[in-house]
Amino acid sequence: MKPQLLKTALVLSLCTAVSPLLLAAEIEEEVVITATRSPYSLDKVPLRVRVISAEDIELSAARGVEELLRSEGSLQVRDSIGNGRNVTLSLRGLAVGQNALILLDGRRLNNSDLSEPDLTAIALQDVERIEVLEGGAGVLYGDQAVGGVINVITRRGTEQSGFVAAGAGSYSARNFQAGYGGSALDQRLDYHFSGQRDKSEGYRDETDIDYTRARAEVGWRYTTGRVFAEVQRTDNNYLLPGALLDFELESDRRQAGSSFNDYRIDATLYRTGIDHQFGEVARLLASYAHRDEDVRIDGRSLAYGDSLTGQSRRVDIIDPRLVFNLSDWRITLGSDLERYDYQLSVASSFGLSESEHDHERRSEYAQVIYSPIETLQLSAGIRHAQVDVEVDGGWFRADYDDSVTVRQVGASWRLADNLRLFVNRDETFRFALAEENVDFMGAVVALKPQEGVAWELGGEWQLDNLDLGLVLFDHAIEHEIGYDTALWANVNFDDTRRRGVTLDASWQALDKLNIRASLTHMNAEFDAGSLDGNRVPGVSEKLAKLILAYSLGDHVRLYAEGVYTGSVAVDMTSSAAELGGYTVYNLAASWEWRQWLLRARLNNVFGKEYTELVTFFGTPAYYPSPKENANLSVEYRF
Repeated sequence: MKPQLLKTALVLSLCTAVSPLLLAAEIEEEVVITATRSPYSLDKVPLRVRVISAEDIELSAARGVEELLRSEGSLQVRDSIGNGRNVTLSLRGLAVGQNALILLDGRRLNNSDLSEPDLTAIALQDVERIEVLEGGAGVLYGDQAVGGVINVITRRGTEQSGFVAAGAGSYSARNFQAGYGGSALDQRLDYHFSGQRDKSEGYRDETDIDYTRARAEVGWRYTTGRVFAEVQRTDNNYLLPGALLDFELESDRRQAGSSFNDYRIDATLYRTGIDHQFGEVARLLASYAHRDEDVRIDGRSLAYGDSLTGQSRRVDIIDPRLVFNLSDWRITLGSDLERYDYQLSVASSFGLSESEHDHERRSEYAQVIYSPIETLQLSAGIRHAQVDVEVDGGWFRADYDDSVTVRQVGASWRLADNLRLFVNRDETFRFALAEENVDFMGAVVALKPQEGVAWELGGEWQLDNLDLGLVLFDHAIEHEIGYDTALWANVNFDDTRRRGVTLDASWQALDKLNIRASLTHMNAEFDAGSLDGNRVPGVSEKLAKLILAYSLGDHVRLYAEGVYTGSVAVDMTSSAAELGGYTVYNLAASWEWRQWLLRARLNNVFGKEYTELVTFFGTPAYYPSPKENANLSVEYRF
């Protein structure tokens, strides 16, 4: 369906529904950060942003962010070993890491190389809420914000409080956490400290985990703002088994496979920032972050023998922005600056290969929101971005630069107290990452920037105890960057397109029973060239999520979820059979008594044998997911 037809269909359907909805309850105003990169009413932006509250997180009893996000909207999770390591998230069929952003308090966790963001750096005990923006966000967030943005917002110290927690679960899992926060000096000084220790074996052989994290944030509030400083240290050691072929999967789905990687990742983050108000007109938000990360990977392969890979990342990010509120106008002016130094060395039976990559990414952007009347907000924005790349491969050197300009226009219209419509057009882009611009033989590949146009058309309305949301989307991408298994290199593909619809519903069926459901239907296909009409690998056509939350008295809460993931294509040429769909059911319960909180979660209740991730290099190779597994934790709050 063309974008114009998508828009027309939604407008007609919503206008038909207006009359009976005019008498329903009002939609409450909610303030979010992700939609505009500063606090602003969600009711006034031309986007759909999902908010996962601290209460939702606690109720789910999820152990990690990837487990929590499985039940949200168009998010698709692919976990290669089922323990939260080597996880791929995708929004609207576009993978976080390359084509969507994950932020921690607005700071990018994404790398400028092919490594996935480290989701283990996010401790759910520290999280205040998570905001999920689905759809293109190229103007506000720039490079890689193609499929959307996941922004994890942590707690700040206010009232004095702390906790200690311990957990145990399947596969000899042990977990210990502690945290404390509060304020002093008439609440001018706020602070929050937390730590975590995880050890576990795994569903499959040789999937041990040994993880340590410590984090501290201190803030100083003054008359017109706040300054803060944050430090975090993580040591992440885990074993990653290889994929299994068909006969291996059938023989023993828990075996490690012929290939094997032992990861040791040490990372340190320093960050400081300011939030300053200039009277009632202007607000300055800015932060500087520096991240050091060293990775050692001991590999083993029957085909290529043993190998030792070293990665070193040095990242500096500055993100100043000014927000002006001038009567009916809201103006945001900002800049994103990133310096990324990446060193890669691989010692294998082929010899020693080393390369150094220096990326400088600079961009400036502006967004304007204008309210000609109280119920209508019109928005427009523009961003210019540039990247300068230097590659030193020892026997070769390369310097090149690219630039892109993208634009956004949108509108949010409150048709009635309980009904809102919105439309948005955002242009997206991403530059080639380190490792993408170097082929298998070590030569530099001049890849074009990936560019796209993302349309959103949607509505939100409320009737008594029922909240409904509907979004139609169409995202056309030119020069999509991806790996071609036939060429053993990253290339610019011919045009691709992802279009579909997401329907959400939340029903307070009883005082103590809430039911939430989400359904996404999406076609992700190549739209030109020799692959025209073929499905994009790894993207599910259908995603369905159902959550039931029930309060049993004042102290006990029960939670159940069912997550359906439809079939996915395994390879671009459609030469391999599709991976079939599957449904997984999970249960959780929590019991709160005085200062104690006991939580339990059982995943894959019926022991479904399924696979989330399949790779293809001439033949499918499978990463089997865990069967039933459980976790129990106890927490003391003080």
